[in-house]
Amino acid sequence: MKRYKIIISMVLLVLVTLMPVPSLISNTSIAQAAAVKLNKSELELYVHETYTLKVSGTSSKPKWKSSDKTVAKVSSNGKVTAVKEGTAVITATVGSKKYKCNVTVKDLFINKHFLDLQVGEFFKLSLEGATKTVKWKSSDKDVISVSKDGFAYANNEGTATITATHRGTKYTIEAYVRNRLINTFQKVIVCSRDTDIMISCRDLPVGKNIYHSVADSDIIECNWGKWSGDTIPLSIKVLKEGITSITVTADDIEEELVIYVCVFDSKRPEMDKLDAEEIYEMCAPATVEIETNDRIGSGFFIDCGVVVTNYHVIKGQSSIKIKLYNGEEYDVKYILGYDEKLDLALLSIPVETVFLLRNFRSTKVGEAVYAIGSPYGLTDTLTNGIVSSVSRHSDDVKYIQTSTPINPGNSGGSLINAYGEVIGVNTWIYKDGQNLGFAVDINQLYLIDTSVPVTVKDYYEKYVVDNHVEYTEITEDSNVSGHYETCQLLEPYTVVEGVTAPQAIDYYKVIIPEVTIMSIFGFATTYYETHNLIIAVFDSDLELLYTSEDYYSDVYLYQAISREFAAGTYYIAVCSYKNYTDPIYYCFVMTYLK
Repeated sequence: MKRYKIIISMVLLVLVTLMPVPSLISNTSIAQAAAVKLNKSELELYVHETYTLKVSGTSSKPKWKSSDKTVAKVSSNGKVTAVKEGTAVITATVGSKKYKCNVTVKDLFINKHFLDLQVGEFFKLSLEGATKTVKWKSSDKDVISVSKDGFAYANNEGTATITATHRGTKYTIEAYVRNRLINTFQKVIVCSRDTDIMISCRDLPVGKNIYHSVADSDIIECNWGKWSGDTIPLSIKVLKEGITSITVTADDIEEELVIYVCVFDSKRPEMDKLDAEEIYEMCAPATVEIETNDRIGSGFFIDCGVVVTNYHVIKGQSSIKIKLYNGEEYDVKYILGYDEKLDLALLSIPVETVFLLRNFRSTKVGEAVYAIGSPYGLTDTLTNGIVSSVSRHSDDVKYIQTSTPINPGNSGGSLINAYGEVIGVNTWIYKDGQNLGFAVDINQLYLIDTSVPVTVKDYYEKYVVDNHVEYTEITEDSNVSGHYETCQLLEPYTVVEGVTAPQAIDYYKVIIPEVTIMSIFGFATTYYETHNLIIAVFDSDLELLYTSEDYYSDVYLYQAISREFAAGTYYIAVCSYKNYTDPIYYCFVMTYLK
């Protein structure tokens, strides 16, 4: 028995020895002190800029000190203020420990060392590091003007100094404005197919030559076309993908023009097409409405501040306004260039905005396309269709035919593919057909001469001189005016005087040879009679198209119609309201551009 007790005691001893003993340490929570640290060890500030440094991990209040208070000073709460350009060390002392932050102070600077602009161009200046309002000033506003927002606008050739004042300190840059002797619209060409661009070369002496050289002739080759005045086309033939440049020089002209060319694969990479909602959301902000003296058209941004439209939208106009997608309106000061044959114009306004990307690949028949514009003044209207033909030519102008509904007011608007790229500028329609619209191929923008931008004022004065016309004055023939089949035929510029009897209609016939803007302004002997006067336009089937609206100019009231008309026969009708019982002696002026 004693032997069993000894054995049991030994087993218990072994078990006790082998059993794990709970550790008192493992169940004890040890609180470690949080690390004391500074929230910044390196800091960059502009002069007058501030930043608050903080010390964490301690309840003690640190003592702050700057190694150079003339560069950066620090308050008792750790607020660092940059004083002047240089470096300083900010030290926070907590007990016997020191924590340091290296501070670099930079002086403010204008975001451009100097400006070199073409007349009509602009650049958005900013003072980097400014913490307060910046006041901008030009030493010569006739050369270059600067808005309160920093938009520098090149007005005339010359030099000027631009000054930015901030907290009493002045910062300056020099600005150079010129009309370059050798120039082109786009100095970066992106393409996947052969492309023609227009080169202008002013003041080239008689008998002297213009030259081009290609940096990498394995990518493209170039050939000159024929001179037309001071411009000459340059044909770019694509050989393979790559990036290269073309340098254009001329005899006795100390300038060179460098054009960068990026050639991409003509095959589009795999990417999703956009639906109509996505197209509108993406492209509408780059679309504008254009309002002139007597017409409304459309346009779109093709670059920052550069608007494309049809030339016939602005032709002969002394005032051009652009209304942006967000409702802001700008008066156009400069026409960068225009081409009446291509029916394209480029306008400049000082604004930063999104712009449409150009399609540089081939367009195919059957592609889905969209148009955004202001048909009949209905701003930001989206319509869609397909490409019906990619190569309709008329008078050496290449058009894209589309089934997309295009109406008066769409002129100058964008024709967009399913990837949100602009492929054409909507220009004209066949009125007697259905869904027969035509857009100028977007790549023909390269053919516009932009060498000598012109103000709207100067353009209009020159237009009046070059296009002076004599108005034909006629008096209503009451023997024939009562019926549209016998009425008088009006010439493009005609002043008509007549009298309309109560409940009667006077008719006049107009034959328009091609798409144009027709404007009619009429008035009567008194304000009251003018208000009761009606002028209307019917098509050849006597379907009512437009009725005049009250138009106020200073203190005068007119009955006015100004719309885009396709080629065809139209009838102008003059009458009074039904409840008006007296004859009205009227006069109206009818014009349309041939």
